[in-house]
Amino acid sequence: MSFLDGLYTITTDLTNTDRNQYNHLRFKVAKHPYETVEYMLTRILAYLHSYEEGLEFTQGLFDPKQPAIWKKDILDEPIYWIEVGNPEKKRLYHASCNNDCRCRIYFYCQEQVDEFCHDCVRGTANSWINKIEFFYIDSNYEDVFEDGLPTRTNWEVTIIDGNVYFIIDGKELATTIQPLDIWSQYQLSIGNI
Repeated sequence: MSFLDGLYTITTDLTNTDRNQYNHLRFKVAKHPYETVEYMLTRILAYLHSYEEGLEFTQGLFDPKQPAIWKKDILDEPIYWIEVGNPEKKRLYHASCNNDCRCRIYFYCQEQVDEFCHDCVRGTANSWINKIEFFYIDSNYEDVFEDGLPTRTNWEVTIIDGNVYFIIDGKELATTIQPLDIWSQYQLSIGNI
């Protein structure tokens, strides 16, 4: 089995009016054999939603000690830690306890939110959880790419008030990225687990 399922080169015109950003980006994303297209697209959208100079994709599923995306300082210490899905509690706790490190988690299905609440929030002192920003991406785009994503694509992405409009090689898609109140979600998840 190959250790790499695909290497994707993405050229993007990013317009994020929520953060007054207008960027032309080109980056590569490696896809792990066990990674779904939905997970990879969510990683890319999380990267674009959080974009700032120095932000980069990590080895992700290839190295379980790393988040999906991060930014490091000149001493090679993480200063921005971004996870996708339901991250491991120990790894996330370590990153969130670093006062100089901002943390975000992007969920793309309700089961991930419920599992996170059950595994990480329940019985936890809220000091480390409160340092994390939570987002929910409505992943209604997986059916469009059920045959996979081309290895070289051109994207046009516009983010306005949490709504994401993107065109990938002529395919028009839309989704939302909304902040998530994890404590409210925890209360709701008690009945779902």
